[in-house]
Amino acid sequence: MLDITLAELLGAAARVVRWLHSSGDQVEAGEPLLIVLNDWVEVALPAPHSGTLAEVLVVEGREATTGTLLARLDQTKRLFPEPDVAIAQSDNREADPASRSAAALERPHLTRLRATPLARRIAAAHQIDLSTVLGGGPAGLIRKADVLAWIASDKSATDDLPQLIQAPTQTVSDVSPMAYDAVHAVPAALTAVQVDMSAVTAYIEAQRAIFVQRRLSLTAMTCVAYAVAMALPRHPWINAYWSDDGIVQRRRTHLGIFLAEQAAPTNGRSPQRLVVVHDVGDLTLRGVARALQHSFESGLEQNGQASPPEAVPLNLIGNDEVTGWSGMLPIQTGQSAWLGMGVTAAQPVVFDEHIVVRPMMLLTLSYDARLLDQPQADAFLCDVRKQLERFI
Repeated sequence: MLDITLAELLGAAARVVRWLHSSGDQVEAGEPLLIVLNDWVEVALPAPHSGTLAEVLVVEGREATTGTLLARLDQTKRLFPEPDVAIAQSDNREADPASRSAAALERPHLTRLRATPLARRIAAAHQIDLSTVLGGGPAGLIRKADVLAWIASDKSATDDLPQLIQAPTQTVSDVSPMAYDAVHAVPAALTAVQVDMSAVTAYIEAQRAIFVQRRLSLTAMTCVAYAVAMALPRHPWINAYWSDDGIVQRRRTHLGIFLAEQAAPTNGRSPQRLVVVHDVGDLTLRGVARALQHSFESGLEQNGQASPPEAVPLNLIGNDEVTGWSGMLPIQTGQSAWLGMGVTAAQPVVFDEHIVVRPMMLLTLSYDARLLDQPQADAFLCDVRKQLERFI
């Protein structure tokens, strides 16, 4: 038996939100096993090895501390049959959809049908029995492409297909950071860190007049965008995104930024416009400010006739000086993470054994849990914090 304990997370204790498997289920190494939550993070913990979940010791809703025994895993049983039984299905990957469905009906019975969450959602929307779909992934894993190929082969299931796989076109003026497509939902996690903005605030006060002379706006958003640009080269997985064919890493660094418009707030928040700063890593602070202003003004001049905004891996949101942003946003296609800026507010903190009042801001990172793990996300946030607390 292998003991599964709670790893050290950002924060002390964590609450078990949901078990993704029950006692007796067979799991594969790296497969999400349970979801835990504390004041700082919500993360899916993976199975350390393949085997059978023998016993669940901490039920949903109960809290556990670091090192607490959560469950036991029996490693004596295999999740999949031998390669000559299951892996042989990969020979049918290039077959036409009809032959793939026929082959799926003839395959041996597995203890648990393996399919990606997206494939399951699409199949449920079309009332498709996944046991009739042949998976083209590793060990017969059913992917989105396999389900869509099955749908394309069945004329009775194609009526609603365009509405399922095509999203309505959005212009730059009406894009919303909360746009959410349940069919394309991906597993996401959230982490956060507090930043002392004293250095940024002092720099803005000292340089504001110089930027105004150049007809540029120097704000906390501009400074955070510049800090992100400085940190991104050291964290290449942030500048990547997940696809059905694998992880795609971008060589060029683009940053999407939501800027508040000068309009009446709706639902307590100001309307926001998405602008994309291209090759942000090649720009100085003034270059970032100039690119933001140019992109925003260009979008306004087009009066809603702009083309749909391009997808970039990382988007920055929170240029609302009243409410800020600290929530968890859904990850869209072509994205890796959302970086949210909270409100900069005076808070008492301990510094050099004294309690002092400093301008503090909460940075939150909502990221694709398939692409990044908790240490990678925390390392990126800490790097951005370091850039801000030692600004210029």
